[in-house]
Amino acid sequence: MMCATVRAAHADACELLAFSAVRVRLALALPDCHCAHEFVMIKTDNTLIQWTCHICLSGPYWFIWECRYCKLHSCRSCLDS
Repeated sequence: MMCATVRAAHADACELLAFSAVRVRLALALPDCHCAHEFVMIKTDNTLIQWTCHICLSGPYWFIWECRYCKLHSCRSCLDS
């Protein structure tokens, strides 16, 4: 059994790790470019091609919003927020 101090330290470490993972994903998804982000919806005619969101990594989607300039893929929920 873990004592309360170790359990609390473990919970803090897990929370910090999850926060760091989100920051890393956002840093990878949103490169240091000064893009004006004009999104258009792209979709597939078949089930072979599917996309995932570059921001939240959700998916697969048969349609996704893509920036015309930097080719960033975003799901609708990330686009709205």
